[in-house]
Amino acid sequence: MPSRAAQDSRRALQRAISLREAGRSLRFLASADEDVQTYYHASLAMSVAAWDAYLNRIVLEVLNMVAKPVDTPFHSLHTIAFGFSERALERFNTPNFENSRLLIVSCTGYDPYSDWAWSPRQLGPLQVRDFLNQILQVRHSFAHGFALPAYPWTQSRTGKVRLTSAGVTTIEALLKHLIAATDKGLGAHIRTAFDVAIRW
Repeated sequence: MPSRAAQDSRRALQRAISLREAGRSLRFLASADEDVQTYYHASLAMSVAAWDAYLNRIVLEVLNMVAKPVDTPFHSLHTIAFGFSERALERFNTPNFENSRLLIVSCTGYDPYSDWAWSPRQLGPLQVRDFLNQILQVRHSFAHGFALPAYPWTQSRTGKVRLTSAGVTTIEALLKHLIAATDKGLGAHIRTAFDVAIRW
């Protein structure tokens, strides 16, 4: 069973998928091009928000899971770590690869770098880093009214720079993978480092 944070984020990703599918259903209407792009932009933004929410929630979930209030020395260190993590979460606002990795490492002690490789798509950690950072740049561009950057996944078959259903679908798949991989890696880390039996 996935963590509570992963379950919540999967539900949010499902809403993003619904937005993408709604946009895709309009694409054959000649007058709907701008509406289709609005749906795709909303879907991408919701997908990124689901990833951001997962990171925020999983840090707190892990810290609550490893708490040992009856072990006074550990509890003292845990209280310091919890305060540090709360401050880190307050500062965390751009869930790109580097910021996301730093948050997880500094708040939990687990480094997800190698686990974030995406084997089914033959992407190593560096390629995943580049793709996730591109996603955040695209989100930043449309959120602030800038032109979309041109990446292979932000272009139509005719070369026009725009979001496509295939590109947004790939984003959803990447973020699902990152959530599942982080959950799995954190679960192993908690069992090994803290000797805590977890349900996910």
